[in-house]
Amino acid sequence: MTHSDPSKAAVLPVAEGRTSFAWISILYVGLVFTVDTLASQRVSFLFDWTMFSWSLSDLLEYLPDFQKGSPLLRIAFHFDLFKFLAWFLFPFVLCWKNLDRQWLLPTHTQKRSRLFYFFFVLSVFVVLIALFLIPSLRDYYGGNTGAHQKSWLEVGLSFFVWEMSWFPGWEFLCRYVLLRAALRIRPSWGWLVVPLFEGLYHLQKPFAEAMGMAVFSLFMTAWTVQHKSMFIPFCVHFLIEIVLLIFLFLI
Repeated sequence: MTHSDPSKAAVLPVAEGRTSFAWISILYVGLVFTVDTLASQRVSFLFDWTMFSWSLSDLLEYLPDFQKGSPLLRIAFHFDLFKFLAWFLFPFVLCWKNLDRQWLLPTHTQKRSRLFYFFFVLSVFVVLIALFLIPSLRDYYGGNTGAHQKSWLEVGLSFFVWEMSWFPGWEFLCRYVLLRAALRIRPSWGWLVVPLFEGLYHLQKPFAEAMGMAVFSLFMTAWTVQHKSMFIPFCVHFLIEIVLLIFLFLI
């Protein structure tokens, strides 16, 4: 499949030249981010938003082979079912018919680009320095994990399960669904919606991370638009997540 103009690409099944579903896509991303934030912060305004805090363990504990307190249930608890369904599975199914697969793959220019290696090295350096030097980040990722009370294997498996539940969906929702919808509406500057959404979502975390995520998203989204591929941003972001895992082992 050849590259398509992202400003004309179908985000959800839409008729050529119409932007109604692009707006629906943007509203959907805003909605699921808002619901997830309210659930994560245990907000009870209007009703108890934690009703959207779904874990894979909530389903598995009803099966006879999974008893409460079992190691598998403890690990499955870290699989965020809401994020997996709302961020990845549901949007991916809707986009499947018109999916631009080249947008998900590396381009030839990316394979040869020195910026590929530069972004990798810079990301590792910046994240490690920030984690060790910024107290709010060090406390957030190191003080509340209880990683020192668990085996390395359990920490690693729990981290991997957690990442697989939200990470693919985050990148697909932001740099495919949201980005292409915004470009469809405003081809010249619509891409700025992505770092705005990502920065706002991260305000529930330390302010330094929210600002860092907005800046990171600014560069990664611009890269995606320029190369019509989210492959490099996906890899760089995943590397940062690996750095976080290493940090958990070092504290």
